[in-house]
Amino acid sequence: HAGASIALQAVVAEAALQELVYAYGLVKDIPARLSHAMQATPISRSVAKSMKLNASIKFLNEAGVLETYLAHRLDSLRVTRNVLMHEGKDATPQQSGEGLTAVRDLLHKCTGERNFELNMGWSYRI
Repeated sequence: HAGASIALQAVVAEAALQELVYAYGLVKDIPARLSHAMQATPISRSVAKSMKLNASIKFLNEAGVLETYLAHRLDSLRVTRNVLMHEGKDATPQQSGEGLTAVRDLLHKCTGERNFELNMGWSYRI
């Protein structure tokens, strides 16, 4: 189950990061829906659409949207997903739990909501 959890977490993280790029007004001619002190030059729509998980993490971290700890957690999730998909090595419950924490923190950033928790009864919790 840990591998399936990692795969799903990576899909959710990629979609949420792409939405943050638009929501913070980091794409030219797209008005911001969330407030943020701009630390990056807005990118074109085509560049925004082509960004994969790694590029999104780096861009949003450099723009000051993602804290360094969250960028590291999301990058770890990305690496774990890549090992699962490209090398066929299953994830551990601990990796799944760490990914779940990263997705929770990312969704907090997307919604501003602090009164929810993501949990899975079998996942490893630190």
